Amino acid sequence: MVVVLLALGAAVFYGASDFFAALSARRLNLITATTTNYGVALLGILVGLLLVGGTWSGGAIWFGALTGVLAVLGLLAFYGVLAIGPMSLLSPIIALVQSAVPVTVSAITGQGLSALGWIAIGLAVVAILLLSPPPRPGRDHISPRGAALAVCSGV
Repeated sequence: MVVVLLALGAAVFYGASDFFAALSARRLNLITATTTNYGVALLGILVGLLLVGGTWSGGAIWFGALTGVLAVLGLLAFYGVLAIGPMSLLSPIIALVQSAVPVTVSAITGQGLSALGWIAIGLAVVAILLLSPPPRPGRDHISPRGAALAVCSGV
């Protein structure tokens, strides 16, 4: 039961952060929105380090720094998608790419997936299709820039 509550809480926080990110991306420039996001995240990480602790190593610092740079680039792309929209069309692309990357890496490295993993992928694809609104003629369309930013954000 605790795991379900934690998962629900994580989903609520992710949804709220995406909502506020969309607002800030439309009202501020991308650099300001990203800097604010990472400033708040840094405070959370520092509190977490004080509570949990950890061991420092050169490899961990190197991969942490690389991951941080890539995360900033992904977040800039994500905020760019939020700013130019339409999110109802671009969000499913981001979700699909986010789902495809780990599966692709798993297939390339020969790790493979269990039957339950393949069922989860099938359910994720169905959910993405069900949550995607049908296109309306003359309304929203995906620009090449929006599609490129959505793919970069998903990766």
